[in-house]
Amino acid sequence: NSPTDATHTRDGGLAVVDKGNHRISLRTAAGEPTGTLGSKGSGDGQLNRPLSIACCPRTGRLLVADKNNHRIAMWDENGVWVGTIGAGEGAGEGQLKDPTSVAVDGSSGLVLVGEAGNSRVSVFREGEGGRYTFVRCLGGPGVFGAGAVLALAVDAATGAIAVYSDEKETAW
Repeated sequence: NSPTDATHTRDGGLAVVDKGNHRISLRTAAGEPTGTLGSKGSGDGQLNRPLSIACCPRTGRLLVADKNNHRIAMWDENGVWVGTIGAGEGAGEGQLKDPTSVAVDGSSGLVLVGEAGNSRVSVFREGEGGRYTFVRCLGGPGVFGAGAVLALAVDAATGAIAVYSDEKETAW
């Protein structure tokens, strides 16, 4: 209905964010549909305006920027709901507000979350039992201009981070 992002899965398939239907569409490498993840709502396994997706190369987990639920939703590589990243809506450590993008640094395993509502990138690290803990924030009001963080990317070779707002591009 309204695709906004896509990522390759570890098995070579494709996971496509369908913002309008509040779900993730799964496809084979040839583009054939194989299923969906999520439905509209705020409970476990539900999404409300998903915008971005990333696949963790080490675990195969799919991580989805679930904008209106202010979290990163996670499914394992078999499509089983795993949980969330984020400590609720807000601007405090580990809290998220309007996440619009998610990326995984394949070498370090760090998860980066671009937040429109806080104009920053929150960084999380996987810990014991697959739980993610807050590490730090990059940016904040004014760093990316007056605009909101809309997209980010991690260079797999160098670990460099590119952050795109509606006003400018910033690199770390």
